[in-house]
Amino acid sequence: MKKFWVTAYSPQRDSLLFVRSCGHCCVDNSHRERVRMIDYANFYWCVEGSGYFKNANKYCKIQPGDVWYMPCKSWHDFYPGDEGFHYYWLAFEGEGMPILEQILKLTPGKKFCGPAPDELFRQIIAGLRHLTPERRLEIMGIAFQVLFRIASAPLHREGQEKNIAREARELIEREFTDPAFNVNRLAELLTVHRVTLCREFKKAFRISPSAYLKGCRLRKAVEMLSQHCYTIKEIAFSCGFSSQEYFATVFLAEFGHSPSSF
Repeated sequence: MKKFWVTAYSPQRDSLLFVRSCGHCCVDNSHRERVRMIDYANFYWCVEGSGYFKNANKYCKIQPGDVWYMPCKSWHDFYPGDEGFHYYWLAFEGEGMPILEQILKLTPGKKFCGPAPDELFRQIIAGLRHLTPERRLEIMGIAFQVLFRIASAPLHREGQEKNIAREARELIEREFTDPAFNVNRLAELLTVHRVTLCREFKKAFRISPSAYLKGCRLRKAVEMLSQHCYTIKEIAFSCGFSSQEYFATVFLAEFGHSPSSF
């Protein structure tokens, strides 16, 4: 996991409410930050790896798709997991934050919210670095989009992981003929992180979603080849392969001979 640290702070303040800072970080397990009480509200959205956040004298693990909310007057105390910690953060400051918490029903601690909205975070970081009075409300609006995603996510994900694998299999079997369909697209449709998807799918079916997707395409290809009425190119595109050459390569690797010899 390549280490980097991107940070942007607001040059403007508002006593009522403003976006204090936003960042995008990837650190290894040796990284430590100073433990302190914060006077602002902070959200951490895990992208890869894991982080351990202290809450009520014990540490709670967050993984890809999880968001940790650290309200004002909380102890800023966390450390990366063994595999490192890749995350975004978004901080708000001002007297209006407790009111916003009530409206959006934001509660401290962990909540599963799915893949991080990378583009929104990038817009906030870029906006804070070149902030003008005219753009302040625009950046606040983008930050509110992130908050609304967090607030609208279900409080509990019980039963969600049980359904991820089944829903993923149904989607693969329905969409595998589309050459643009892949595991990343599958994760987007299910609003889960790719790591979570692969873990739950393999746990349920003892095969990775990418291998299952490839299997669906190859089974369809064998069926069409046995009918002796389609060209290799027609079969390749009908089964979801991006090119005739790629189809031939995958087929040869799987069965030991080319589609044409089959």
